[in-house]
Amino acid sequence: MKSSQKSSNTLVFTTKFVMHEQKLITYVAHDMEDGGWQFLSDDEIPNMQDLAMLVTYAQILKVDPTLSQISDLKPGYCAIRDDLEDKWKIEKI
Repeated sequence: MKSSQKSSNTLVFTTKFVMHEQKLITYVAHDMEDGGWQFLSDDEIPNMQDLAMLVTYAQILKVDPTLSQISDLKPGYCAIRDDLEDKWKIEKI
């Protein structure tokens, strides 16, 4: 496994919108500073403390198996898409 890839028990940040309302994940970030991962929908998030969740990578893959396509996203980069059928666009953060 590459150092930038996650194991199934790696903890990642997401929101209640994604986990409880099955909102489409449209933005994934792999932070440069701490190596953290974020999996977010395009919902407005007025107060992240009320909506943030820490889950395992395995849990987020159950919500959206297509995320495995970007499991090797390098630190300092993000992946963006508009729809489930879209290819991920990789950009430097």
